[in-house]
Amino acid sequence: MLHKRIILALLYIMAIMPIIVMPSPTYATTMANNTATSNFSIRQNPTTSVWSQGTFNYVGCVNGSNDTKYGIGIRFSAVPIPQGATIDAAYLIVTSAGTYAQDTVNSIIQGGDADSAAAFATVADYQARTRTSAYEPWLGIDHWTAGVEYQSEDISAVVEEIVDRAGWVSGNNMVIFWDDHNAASSQGSYVPAIVRGGASYKLMVEYTAATAVSYCNVTTKDASGIGSGSAVFNAYIDEDGDDPNGVAVQFGYSNVSTALFSNYLWFTSWSTANYTEGEAAVSAVSPH
Repeated sequence: MLHKRIILALLYIMAIMPIIVMPSPTYATTMANNTATSNFSIRQNPTTSVWSQGTFNYVGCVNGSNDTKYGIGIRFSAVPIPQGATIDAAYLIVTSAGTYAQDTVNSIIQGGDADSAAAFATVADYQARTRTSAYEPWLGIDHWTAGVEYQSEDISAVVEEIVDRAGWVSGNNMVIFWDDHNAASSQGSYVPAIVRGGASYKLMVEYTAATAVSYCNVTTKDASGIGSGSAVFNAYIDEDGDDPNGVAVQFGYSNVSTALFSNYLWFTSWSTANYTEGEAAVSAVSPH
């Protein structure tokens, strides 16, 4: 009688047995050393307040007869980050063109709030660009040494705001602004940190790509091959949700009636094969 009750329970529960579909996992990618293709430097004359394109890419500010309020727009082409990715870490990497032992530089890093940033054409074009609401202070920049790379503070929020744009597509162009337009750096005989040339700038981003969610429809069937110590569970994949990886399934079973998968007493392992639309999913089990 015990054996008969187990078989009946298996047959009954198969009618209400849930099947779990395993989604594709998220994955992390480190994108290192994306070298800038161009940059645009501007500076303001402290006497006339007129902005002009800079000769060198200074950051910081100086006073006296020198120009002040320096800024740089750095353009990275074909940035391969998927739209909507979660930015885990992001840094601007810059190389110093000289050795300086002056006072501290205080600066701000923002992004160009655009789907795909065009190259800079004029000072007016530079100043008209919409910037991200997210920004990251890079404060207390210390003495620099020629030829040495320096890493900014984490600018994840800046990059996140750009790749979250509805029009952002992997391979679009991205602009990062780095400046001290608020003149927050030390004044006096101050010489700002300096980098030259587009190749002096790198963008390093670590991100987790968003998982595409697909839905499927699976029909459970009666158990077959029922014997004194085994049975075969069956299901049919009506729709696979157009997932190229197919559908993985797991069966749950019990010798008591329950509609909740979490209340089942035993579970099969995930299927090693992924099933596609129109295929039958099977799993052999040994009753407990």
